[in-house]
Amino acid sequence: QSGGSGQFGVCYIDMEPLEEGAGIEFESQIKGGVISRPFISSVERGVREQLQLGGPLAGYPVTDVRITLVDGKMHSVDSKDIAFQSAGKLAVKAALERGGSRLLQPMDKVTFLIDENLQGEIHTIV
Repeated sequence: QSGGSGQFGVCYIDMEPLEEGAGIEFESQIKGGVISRPFISSVERGVREQLQLGGPLAGYPVTDVRITLVDGKMHSVDSKDIAFQSAGKLAVKAALERGGSRLLQPMDKVTFLIDENLQGEIHTIV
């Protein structure tokens, strides 16, 4: 290559659902310096940012998933923080598109105070 440094960062992730309310977990199984520690943090930033930006279903944030960084590649000259952030974002997008998603419905607890005389009629409506 000539003309200066480029942008190089590759990451491979596994994504799996967690129980509702568990949040987002990120872990690295990188061994042997395949990706250096600062770039692992860059991948995590990209992953978390993409999850907040939203998934393929209506663009809502994605939650309750475990992301495991399983492999990757870096270059001694061309690897940069921004390249690994982008790689993390792209990996999440690809995983969501391939793996499928489901839209969760919001849940709220509602309390009604009603007149006893209207209880039967309101119960029928609700």
